Amino acid sequence: TTRSWPKEQMYDTYSIGHLLRPGADNTIAVLVLHFGLANFYYLAGRGGLIAQVEYGDKVIAATDRTWRTSKLAAQDSTSPRMSCQQGFAEVYDARLWDEAWNRPGYDDASWSAALEIGP
Repeated sequence: TTRSWPKEQMYDTYSIGHLLRPGADNTIAVLVLHFGLANFYYLAGRGGLIAQVEYGDKVIAATDRTWRTSKLAAQDSTSPRMSCQQGFAEVYDARLWDEAWNRPGYDDASWSAALEIGP
């Protein structure tokens, strides 16, 4: 979760070149957390992800409707909220974690297409 004021959005930058294999299938996978309710760290709003991969001056991948999305089965989204200042108690069942979700060749056919909400 990237916390920031809505009028002054922040973002993180990561170098991933050392993780990519030339000539091989590479997968870019992101795990996103969205609180869903306001607390002292987050103002209520729509969850989402904006990402792009650049090589030199060229964008070689960017989030759009070709990306796929799925709810994390291991995370219990019905857990109780700890207080109005904080989010929810983390209830995580590691038995439901899909260890292959971020690997090349993963079958994401059952996942939904991402909803593109702007340019």
